[in-house]
Amino acid sequence: MKYIFTFLICLLWSFYYSQNVISTKKIDSLFAIYNTSDFILQNKDLIPFYTELYIQSKEIQYSKGQINALLKTSILRLRSQKDYDKVITDATEAEKLAYQSNDYSGISGAKALRGKAYLHSGLSKLAKQDINEALKISDNIEGAEMRHLTKINIYTSYANYYEGQYDLAKNRNNLDSCKYFLKKMYSEATKIQDETIRLKWILNSIKSLSGINLTLENYKEAEYYLNLQEKYIRNSEDKFNLATYHKLKAEFEFMNTNNNPHYLQDSYNHFKKAEYYAKEINNAMLLELIYPEMANVFAQMRDTKNEIKYLEKSAVIKDSLHETKQKYLDKIDPVLKTEPLVNNKISPKKNNILYVILSGLLIITSFVLVTWFRNKKERINTVNENDSPDKNGNQLFKENLIKTEIIPVAEFIGLASKNDDGSFLLKFEEYFPDFIKKLYEVNPTLKPSEVELCALIKLNIDTKKISAIQNVSVRAVESKKYRLRKKFNIAPEEDMHIWINHL
Repeated sequence: MKYIFTFLICLLWSFYYSQNVISTKKIDSLFAIYNTSDFILQNKDLIPFYTELYIQSKEIQYSKGQINALLKTSILRLRSQKDYDKVITDATEAEKLAYQSNDYSGISGAKALRGKAYLHSGLSKLAKQDINEALKISDNIEGAEMRHLTKINIYTSYANYYEGQYDLAKNRNNLDSCKYFLKKMYSEATKIQDETIRLKWILNSIKSLSGINLTLENYKEAEYYLNLQEKYIRNSEDKFNLATYHKLKAEFEFMNTNNNPHYLQDSYNHFKKAEYYAKEINNAMLLELIYPEMANVFAQMRDTKNEIKYLEKSAVIKDSLHETKQKYLDKIDPVLKTEPLVNNKISPKKNNILYVILSGLLIITSFVLVTWFRNKKERINTVNENDSPDKNGNQLFKENLIKTEIIPVAEFIGLASKNDDGSFLLKFEEYFPDFIKKLYEVNPTLKPSEVELCALIKLNIDTKKISAIQNVSVRAVESKKYRLRKKFNIAPEEDMHIWINHL
């Protein structure tokens, strides 16, 4: 009887498990179907489909399905430029689930999407915080394809952030930072294996690079990217890409008047196409950018009637967007107050052996640290007793010693040596949050590369080591330091390292 009962229990468990396996496979297959171009073209509103997948995933406790559904609905809402409060709520839930299942891709993706929602809502400080955290976590994503896609979204957010900062302060350094992250985005896009996805993100990056180079008045570079963009969209049916291409082409024709007597008419024709496609997809934010530009074209044509018409259109849509933005801010405010903080720790596996090992390591580490600090204290006391410098000199020595022990200089050198992802300055800001701000207060025209050199000097890294990190000659580093001395108006008799360390 006992054996029969055991057999029945095993049979029921197997049946239950097989039902869950079938359900998870079914959910995964539906995700694949919903992501096809045919399905997207046939269904204008995809949010209900992914909401249903979320409910089904939750019923069988399929966390991967829940996370994917929440991230997909967040992406769709961001594209439609509405319900940013729901994006924040959904992304936060996805982040919690991802932490519980050690899903680095989900954690990073959720933070990046929530950062975008904050950015569109005008909450740039919260946005930067989420984007920074998303980038740190993205390096832990195991699958190369997913890692590239996640980093593309993060670099896009950085570019949007710095473009927004430029709109606020008109500091050209923000545009240089924006361009830097757009090139990072392009670089990641070229590494994607799936051809359709690769081409999509290459197009998005070159579109943005066209725009930033127009703003920077780099017309040759802008023309290069516009020609690439034209090549990629030649047979495209994507109305957003068509709208943005014609908008950028119109701006190029209007700004770069050389050897084109018909530049105003050409600019107008492209703006009309951009307006048409933007209306087709009901993209108010794009129309907000197009209308004042069209008014400028009519002003140059001396067509006052149409100039006034498009200025009025611009004012109406701007007021509408401002009102909508304020509504979202009113909705987001209670979300920020009531949303519990995410436990941003990767959940440990419930394994007794692992706990025993970790506990043992913790005890050993504690013992080593206590011994190390005791010895360190004795060494400092020895220095105090034996060294001849005055009291202030000793105090400076001890402060420098403590800083050297606390700040992970070796880690900073490793990040700076990569010189390709901006992680060095992000890490640096964690330890010196006001340093870069103070540099820009002294001279707001600093380039990102000059800021990085100042950061390396702040870490007490010598010229020879800096030349090795940046892969340049010692003479080149000295030249950069000389230019910095000029920019900061440091007196010839003053030590530049001491000046920077006092910031």
